[in-house]
Amino acid sequence: MNHLKYQSSEEMKHRYSIFAESLETIRSHNKRLSYTLGVNGEFFQLCNSLCK
Repeated sequence: MNHLKYQSSEEMKHRYSIFAESLETIRSHNKRLSYTLGVNGEFFQLCNSLCK
């Protein structure tokens, strides 16, 4: 399910790297703390500066 449109393959790779980094942060957090984080389908590919 990839309904997202990217301007270039470089942008797609960049967005994927953001997703992969965020997923690693979520997994690391969920191993350590009593509450869990998850992936939000709407914002999963945005970096922190774009979410503000």
